[in-house]
Amino acid sequence: MRASARHAIRLLPCAFVALGMAASSGPARAFDTGHHVDLTRIAMQELGFNATAIGVAQMENWLVDFYSSADLTGQIKPFVERMHFDKLLTEAEVTNYWGRLTVNTRIAVRASVLAKDRLRLLTVIGMSFHAVQDFYTHSNWVETHPRADNAPFRTETWFNSNSAGLGIRTGNYPNNDPIAPATDHGDYFQGMNHDSYVRPRWQDAYVFAYAASKEWLNACKRWAAEVDPDFWTLARNITLTPAQQTDLSVDLTAAYRISEWITDLGLGGADGHWKGNGSGSAADFVPFFATWTTAADSIFVQQFRVKQWYLDLSGNLTGATPPATPVPAVPKIITNDRRAVIISTVSFTDLSTGVFDSKFDPPFGTPDFYAQISLGGETFLEAMQVDKGDFLPYWTTIKFVPTTTQGIDIRYELWDEDGIGFSDDQADINPAAGVRGLNFRFTIASHQLSGDLSGLHDTLGSAVASAGAEPDTLRARIRLWVTERKLQ
Repeated sequence: MRASARHAIRLLPCAFVALGMAASSGPARAFDTGHHVDLTRIAMQELGFNATAIGVAQMENWLVDFYSSADLTGQIKPFVERMHFDKLLTEAEVTNYWGRLTVNTRIAVRASVLAKDRLRLLTVIGMSFHAVQDFYTHSNWVETHPRADNAPFRTETWFNSNSAGLGIRTGNYPNNDPIAPATDHGDYFQGMNHDSYVRPRWQDAYVFAYAASKEWLNACKRWAAEVDPDFWTLARNITLTPAQQTDLSVDLTAAYRISEWITDLGLGGADGHWKGNGSGSAADFVPFFATWTTAADSIFVQQFRVKQWYLDLSGNLTGATPPATPVPAVPKIITNDRRAVIISTVSFTDLSTGVFDSKFDPPFGTPDFYAQISLGGETFLEAMQVDKGDFLPYWTTIKFVPTTTQGIDIRYELWDEDGIGFSDDQADINPAAGVRGLNFRFTIASHQLSGDLSGLHDTLGSAVASAGAEPDTLRARIRLWVTERKLQ
């Protein structure tokens, strides 16, 4: 059932601001928010950062997108727009941009450590991650580093491979490339981008960005150690006051909800930006956006808007000329100690008829399904779909595990989102009485499932279906398959 922010723009009329952000956001121009969130969490977890530090970096990463769309004052947008790795049409421009980003980030990391400012360091990491991750989704890197079907994922990055002569470039933005429309950045339906799992070759772009994020974070650690070898650990284990922790939670919720519900209010553009399109909801977006944007700035928004640490990274960040100083090294990291476990959701179907069963959206409404999937204790939220009770959702969930992992426990839940002021309803997708979600295990060597789902279901053709069978419940059917791929 659908229900019938903190920063510089808060003095503008709320409804106008909401409309302005939605209309100006247009096509996606970054890895979708949810993918940035997941990539940042995964890379930082593997390098030992606590949940608080990860949350700060995730928030600052998202603010790059937010102020690229919502800064109607025009004071921030011109700078943060540079951090999406767009409109670099030649290999030389890409090389120059990478050089400037690397030089700028090393300077910013060292300055943060010199100032003994842990929040500043985490802000620099989160913001710089945005540009690093965007390169692999906005460029032709995937196309110039192709992978055969069912082959291990390739993990070469800009810094640890020789890409000279491959014609590396990024998509034009706005979408007016003088060469050809196919080389525009594009949107969810066309163009060069691999921003969401609704786009071709998204999986490969995502894995490249995962390897690059770990590589980049390791380089930031080296640059921090040049000033103070002990400060990195302090930032990695940062603690906040209870009030600050609450603010961070509120801000991260805003990053999710604004990205999920963003809509152009019927003007023909944005329709969700969490992980693909289809989740836009004006009834939820407008009041939520207005509430968050008219509240006082948290310290995390202040890091971005007031302290303007984005200027440290975006200075001279173009592909026009190379940096004036040597580009610091970004050493290669090991990636062949990981494999990717992949859950592909084929379809979901609402089975609640409203005659003998209760109905998700009575009396005649259609549910707004999303998936909450836990792999080995790590939870992923897949894109809600408004008013779609029978759909092919593109949901693809990837968990990176050590190659020594023998199996992974999976929890799959399907939910109907009810919007602001309502509690979401969990769909019954388990035929067992009194159980709604699915709990099963994927064994790496055999690809066998055991538990609530069993057997070999590792291709689209062998996808397994599960549905709730109890009367008088909110029933649905889900179809999915699970596989794995090694990383090179």
